Amino acid sequence: MKGSALRPAAALVLAAALTASLAGGTMTEEPVLHYVGLAQCKMCHQSDTYGDQYNIWRKGPHARAYDTLAGFKALGKAAELGIRDPQADGRCLRCHVTGWEAPDSLKTAVKNANGVTCEACHGPGSIYYRPAVKRAVCAGRTEPHSVGLILSDEAVCRHCHNEANPFHEPFDFQKYKGRICHPLPEKDEDGDED
Repeated sequence: MKGSALRPAAALVLAAALTASLAGGTMTEEPVLHYVGLAQCKMCHQSDTYGDQYNIWRKGPHARAYDTLAGFKALGKAAELGIRDPQADGRCLRCHVTGWEAPDSLKTAVKNANGVTCEACHGPGSIYYRPAVKRAVCAGRTEPHSVGLILSDEAVCRHCHNEANPFHEPFDFQKYKGRICHPLPEKDEDGDED
């Protein structure tokens, strides 16, 4: 399946029209997507079945994104830009935490201290985190974007990794993708893990 070019903030207004087989009937209202938090992602994505994406993330730069705002380099740049506290300023937090642009009511399970978590790149998980929905997406019966799932691509990364970033350096998507890659386990022809 192709990746979605939707930005994470755009996923908040995404109309999630689930199929009758998933929803048990026709949905009359468009659900509002909300963030379920890192703990929900970790439950499945730290396993032999679905992969160890959680620990790959935990060891990578996105897990430390919020903490970097308290470092000397960030504090120095913040002073240059007239930012008193980078860990409290939206100009910094929009790319260093998950769901900054979302209303607080839609991100009650999100902790800034966790940095850039799964839902920052893959969209709010209130629908796609459910096992039946995940199975339908993996089997190709449901389009990922219809349940709020963003298949991250270069456009998603460039939401933060761009010239507006005061620490911007040329962004080589393939190079950086390799540093954070966290694939699902390979499936054999029968759909079982190898």
